[in-house]
Amino acid sequence: MPLQVARDLIRERDEAIAKVQGQLGERESARLAEALPPSIGEHRAAMLDTIIVDRWAAERKVVKKGVDTPRAVARWFYQRVGSKPVSEITRADVLAFKDKLIAEGQSPANTLMKLSRLRTLLQWAADNDYAASNAAQGVRVLDTDQAS
Repeated sequence: MPLQVARDLIRERDEAIAKVQGQLGERESARLAEALPPSIGEHRAAMLDTIIVDRWAAERKVVKKGVDTPRAVARWFYQRVGSKPVSEITRADVLAFKDKLIAEGQSPANTLMKLSRLRTLLQWAADNDYAASNAAQGVRVLDTDQAS
């Protein structure tokens, strides 16, 4: 499909959605937005600490307090490796995150927890076509306290 045809289809879809949302109240419009699949542009630009955490939490019906830690891990990740859409996060980024946590003196258990939460978010992103794969898959740190 030529690129312009795809853009036209997306524009028409977005215009139709905007028209329906204009006819609905605020609450119904928000429910419609949650139910719709994201646009192609949203997929490419989805950020880990906002769209991915929000959609992951909505799908799993996570309470607000349960969202705070994954969102914090996403922010810590961005603070250490730079902010980029989830579709551009690489294994090298995840390894750099792990190395920086260790260099900061984070305990192996704390580093493992952060990597686990990051892996969960990146797996959700991959499962829902926001990323080609889970860049955190297989990235671990040896917890010498658990190894004993």
